[in-house]
Amino acid sequence: SVVTNITAINLSGANGTTNIIDGNGDALVTLANLTDTNNPNLTVNSEGSITLAGADLGTGTHLFNTDNDDDGTETLQVNDAATFNVGAATFRGGTGTNDTIDINADITAATTLTIQNAATVDLAASVDLTTTNGALSVVSNVTAINLSGAAGTSNVIDGNGDALVTLAAISDTGTPDSLTVNSEGNVTLVSVDIAKNLIVNADNDNDTASATLTAGALTAGGSIALSTGTDNNDTANLNGAINAGTTFAVSNGQALISSGTITAGTGQTYGSNVF
Repeated sequence: SVVTNITAINLSGANGTTNIIDGNGDALVTLANLTDTNNPNLTVNSEGSITLAGADLGTGTHLFNTDNDDDGTETLQVNDAATFNVGAATFRGGTGTNDTIDINADITAATTLTIQNAATVDLAASVDLTTTNGALSVVSNVTAINLSGAAGTSNVIDGNGDALVTLAAISDTGTPDSLTVNSEGNVTLVSVDIAKNLIVNADNDNDTASATLTAGALTAGGSIALSTGTDNNDTANLNGAINAGTTFAVSNGQALISSGTITAGTGQTYGSNVF
């Protein structure tokens, strides 16, 4: 534990150096707010759970590994009073996929963001995940992404840098008003089943040739809106049933390929440049 009456843990090493915080004995590792003077790398390991109070880190590589002896049911909890800022970051449970990654604050990664090896990745009310210039992946050995926020909140998953956004099956135990998934490149969704509104935008900076929005079954109690870039050279591959409680809309130039039924409670809308 490096948290009680501690304002910050500062990493003062030079760029390219690495700090390791390593907890053993299946015990909890609890850390105060993480900062750095330059851009060193950081690895935090625990054979048990990890609780992170916050981070304002630079562009190093940052690894957070809970249950790293792969023998328990543990939790990696991410907190921050504002935004948990990292460089190229990985948040990882044990290989048994029975751990929880509990995210209670926005996470912004300077490059890539990878969340893997978890039964559940829980996004709390109004928690957003963002990459500034790299791939965003929450899929490898992840059983489900859960949205636990109440009504009046929303979640945004936003990938930038013309890189892929890949997400495991998404559901909700809460009732957030909306989930928005953006990518300047491709989007791949295993499936979505949420209570209210779903918005998915691939190639949302309109400059990626042949970008692809690929999705399995999509269910929303409210509306479903899908879009790709306005450059008219992208593709939406819909590989499962689509069920929208209210409207289903597809906009911007793309080939719409569906291998399932499309049902919408109050109507379907297709842009004039959708073919």
